[in-house]
Amino acid sequence: MTASFRKVYEETYKNQLIEIYHFSQFAPGGVGSSHFYVIIDAYKLPRNFDRRSHNPYPFYPREDTGHQPNPEQSEALAAAKAYCDQRSPNHSNAADAVFDSQQLPHPIACWRFDQGISSETVVIRDRSGLEPQGTMIRGVTCQKRRFGYAGFFDGVDDLVEIPDQPIFHFTNQMTVTAWVKPLRLHGATYGLQTIVNKWYAMDSYILLIDKGNYSFAVAFPGGRWGWTVHVSAPATVDVWSHVAGVFNGEHIFLYLNGKLAAQAVAKGWLQDSNRPICIGNHPSWNAFRGLIEEVQLYDVALNASQIQESFSFFRRNLARVKNLLYFFF
Repeated sequence: MTASFRKVYEETYKNQLIEIYHFSQFAPGGVGSSHFYVIIDAYKLPRNFDRRSHNPYPFYPREDTGHQPNPEQSEALAAAKAYCDQRSPNHSNAADAVFDSQQLPHPIACWRFDQGISSETVVIRDRSGLEPQGTMIRGVTCQKRRFGYAGFFDGVDDLVEIPDQPIFHFTNQMTVTAWVKPLRLHGATYGLQTIVNKWYAMDSYILLIDKGNYSFAVAFPGGRWGWTVHVSAPATVDVWSHVAGVFNGEHIFLYLNGKLAAQAVAKGWLQDSNRPICIGNHPSWNAFRGLIEEVQLYDVALNASQIQESFSFFRRNLARVKNLLYFFF
């Protein structure tokens, strides 16, 4: 069984990012099938589209329904735009409210390293429709993995930096999530490795590896540099993990692979900071070595079921691709 998977279309429609992917699988002799599926702002529509079957002679029953249409004329794009119309502020009714309540909130920014395959500039999509640029500094590269691409950081000086914007200034709630695969558990100098932060200085929030543990910390005003609260749980080297930090104005939470790993009381409003968003580095002794992808920022505190859904969405896609590619090994 031979399988292939690739993105074939992308469009921003009503401030929402539509991505159409083509998937096919074929056995020897040409028997197989193919279809499109759609991802909108990190949410996968629950069905596949434009399915085609291929069952050529001498197989019985003989069938060949042809190839997928051009994505611009596809059922997939029509369904994607219908979904976006439902979520648009200009299209609101009771049915839409029920439909929306079943989905994750939209992140204010979603980092996908697919955008950086052939460029030093990566795009962050945010729900305002703007596209703040992130610069890949000092050799960050995009590496192919089984589902899309990830950013590889060398643990020395690689860095992705996104200039500060008002949307990155959180007050009494926020969530940050990322998929990471650390290739070491201790930073070279102080044992620290930044995943993503707005930190040092002034400090506001940081997701990192701290001496072998995943850690999430927030800072509150007070004193010269503010005061911090953090939570942590053991990390595993050379294994992909979904890591999420949540602050709701009363507590902070750390989730690993969709499950609550640690929590602590943390009351107040976050300390404001004009620092840029940094991924994979900063300060210089916090260099991350390994792979990072799907960094997402929310201006709301996701609850436990929403964190589980965020983790499960990407896990389902990863498992699906792994199962279909099993015969390659």
